[in-house]
Amino acid sequence: MSVTVKHLAIDADHGESGGEPRHDLREWLDAAAELARAVNRDLPESELASLIAGTVVHLTGYDFCSVLLPDHDMQHLLIKGSYGLSPGYVARVNAERPPRISPGATAEGPSSRAFRSQRPVVLVDICADPTCLEWEAAASAQGYRAILALPLVGVGGVLGVLSCYCACPREFAAEEVVLMETFANQAALAVEATARRERGAARSAHLCRRIEVLEEEHRVVQRAEGVHRDLMRLLLAGETLERVTEHLARELRSDVLVEDAAGHPLGASRTAQGLDSMRATALRLGHTPLLAQAGDEYRAVELPAREGQAAGLVAPVVLAGELAGRVWAFNMAEPGGVWQRRVLERGASVVALAVSKLRTAQEVEWRLSREFLDDLLTAKPTTDPFATLARAKQLGIDLTVPHTLLVLRPDPLDDGPAVSPASAVRLHRSLLTQVQHVVDASRTEALVAARGADVIVLWPRRDDLAEAAEIAERLRGHCTSCTRGSVSVGLGRACLDVTDYTDAYRLATGALNLTQRAGRHDRVVALGDLGVYRLLLQVERPDELIAFMESMLEPLYTYDARRDTTLVETLRAFLRCGCNATTTAEALIVHPNTISYRLRRIEELLAVDCHDSQALLKFQFAFVIEDVLGAGPGT
Repeated sequence: MSVTVKHLAIDADHGESGGEPRHDLREWLDAAAELARAVNRDLPESELASLIAGTVVHLTGYDFCSVLLPDHDMQHLLIKGSYGLSPGYVARVNAERPPRISPGATAEGPSSRAFRSQRPVVLVDICADPTCLEWEAAASAQGYRAILALPLVGVGGVLGVLSCYCACPREFAAEEVVLMETFANQAALAVEATARRERGAARSAHLCRRIEVLEEEHRVVQRAEGVHRDLMRLLLAGETLERVTEHLARELRSDVLVEDAAGHPLGASRTAQGLDSMRATALRLGHTPLLAQAGDEYRAVELPAREGQAAGLVAPVVLAGELAGRVWAFNMAEPGGVWQRRVLERGASVVALAVSKLRTAQEVEWRLSREFLDDLLTAKPTTDPFATLARAKQLGIDLTVPHTLLVLRPDPLDDGPAVSPASAVRLHRSLLTQVQHVVDASRTEALVAARGADVIVLWPRRDDLAEAAEIAERLRGHCTSCTRGSVSVGLGRACLDVTDYTDAYRLATGALNLTQRAGRHDRVVALGDLGVYRLLLQVERPDELIAFMESMLEPLYTYDARRDTTLVETLRAFLRCGCNATTTAEALIVHPNTISYRLRRIEELLAVDCHDSQALLKFQFAFVIEDVLGAGPGT
């Protein structure tokens, strides 16, 4: 079967008046014009490719035609439009055997070569070309043998391939190839224009979406900044944290709770009933890691709805780069809004200023209380009691009412890394803060102040208040649960006069010293719990006792310091183990001969016999004095 291109050339002999050649020319020109019109009416790329393929078949009489364009990765050519080819063939070629763009020994048909060389490629018979073995079955099923592959070359380079198929093997004349190459160039211009138009439309759509996003972000920022300005006005006008929280809750249309870093409430909106239980539920549901994440920077974290709880948000309150608290938003009327997250973040920055204001006021109160307490605990009989009572009244404390002195102190850590000075300061401040929270929650006018490493509380004794022992136990339990390690509380006696506080403090700290030295931690200790030791604590002038203790123990402490030995520890263990050298060696995990050597050294330094009952009694009494009074060479 012979297939030829219909009227491929114009016979010049027919002249201007010839009818049939001009009709053929008009047909080809109309085809080119139709491609231009297709571009102008925004025909999609796939439809344009099918139009090109159909036009080629109509003009030339070829059996089939396809337009192949590169895939996204520029690895293969895919059939984007065709005429005469079955949909099954097109789908199989695109999915299983797409022509490769890169060179290769197999699966490289004329379309691949035409694309790379940008020159027409003629295949007279696919069955006679060994490089097309993989295509024979597909070609036979579709019903073609000869192929003319023409590159679609545009201004920017090669765009794809126009493949023409004939059912029978055949040659393609040079004039035929030139004419088809001319048409392929016209088709390439149409493809290139359509691609540019589609890219422009995609960019335009992207820019429109981006503009919409930016406009929405601008509206969110404007709304958040408006709330921020309103909250700042409230704060600068001297309003409390509660008022700031109420305003933030109205703007968010939700319940709002403000807490410090330890989880103690600082303020809440009026509608936030039961919010503490909701917060506890959120923590129980596993949001604690999210809270830690929220503390890394000024970002709100979403709390997903679980177990009947509505979605919420939590934002960090950050001061000087450290997490100072959190702002919770629950029961949102419109959960999931981007504006709510931004408003909460900006609101949290104002809350941080309010918390800083509260901190500053608290620091001033603690400093004044500490200065007053230092004077009170060192008061002499000549101190003017009326002046002391007046100073206490300025701090909100009525010392005409009996007060019980409580001393809180962290228990020594048995193991673990040493605490740095900076960490020790933070831990002490945390303990002071926890004590203040418990006292504030009791709504009692009690004085709280730091003294050294201890925290002192003056608790009033009134019928409408909890007993001092009860509040001491409450303080111990709360502080132990919120701080590293455990905390013990020394319970002093009630003070009826301003001059009683000095002895009360001495007795309470002495009780703590004795208890902690004995290794008993996490407890409330009162003077009555110490048995015979309380007799020593109540000695008002213990100078003679201290002098006796130093005469017995100072030579041993001095020797240990100079020689890096453990004579004091050995002597304590020897007394604790019933003066048995073998038992002492087992307790200290050393050889019995080592214990014997150390005891001889002690006898030489003190000129005593370590097995003499009187000497042993003196040693025992010296250690009791050291434990009770907390003073001596080893303290």
